[in-house]
Amino acid sequence: PTGVGHSGATLRQTILGLEFDGPQAVLGGKVRGSVYMDFASGGAAFNARLRTASIQIDWKDRSVAVGLEKPIFNPREPSSLAQVSVSPLTGAGNLWLWLPQVRVEQEFAFTAATGIRAQAGVVQTREIAPSLGIATFEAVRPAAEGRVNFHHKLGNPGDGRRLEFAAGFHASTTHAGGYSIPSNLYSLDWFFNPWKRLEFTGVFYSGQNVAGLGSGTRQGYDILKSGGRAIGSQGGWGQFTLHTLPRLDFHFFTGQVDDRHADLAPGLIGRNLL
Repeated sequence: PTGVGHSGATLRQTILGLEFDGPQAVLGGKVRGSVYMDFASGGAAFNARLRTASIQIDWKDRSVAVGLEKPIFNPREPSSLAQVSVSPLTGAGNLWLWLPQVRVEQEFAFTAATGIRAQAGVVQTREIAPSLGIATFEAVRPAAEGRVNFHHKLGNPGDGRRLEFAAGFHASTTHAGGYSIPSNLYSLDWFFNPWKRLEFTGVFYSGQNVAGLGSGTRQGYDILKSGGRAIGSQGGWGQFTLHTLPRLDFHFFTGQVDDRHADLAPGLIGRNLL
């Protein structure tokens, strides 16, 4: 307002995190963990929200982790400072929802530069009501997830250049309106930086009933007179990153989610593109 001048500050759009490494070994492994909070809710009150958290035990080529993280089958994330309350490209191809999980990881080294990292575990989904109608549903359900990641270091070891591509899966069942509705999908993701200053990364997914994984829409399934119907969906995102100065990067990304139009009731979102 006009009149007397005002000044102030805000913690909105702020993420604060702590990371730790255990000083002692547990069963021959090292303990490490992290916890991240944000202040995306804003408002007059001092509202801090738990974002992600995990604790992990690492052995030479194996690890076990428990925490609240992105889905096991889809760990990659676009780089952006524009969004804090939700992940970048929410509703445009990034299945990001932070879920409680337990996962096991095993590393298989072929050479000093090449190997495969296999991950498997159980996550707790966050189920949502169908976009149309009201139905009773179980708010949480267990899901099995897995991912196999091939990785290869490019050039000299000190270059930091590498090639990665991975395949993953998610399998669970939604219970709503007295029906069991499947949620099955697979994913492909990659990372490639042929030049030290240039990176290309992204994800593609395809399946059904993906709304509970953070697709940004409530279009996972519908309850019809004939029963529950899973809505098919596919999408993904891609990003180019250009590293210029030590503290200056440029990110160019795009993504989309495309639900199967034949499964959608009139008025629902067919495709969302950013």
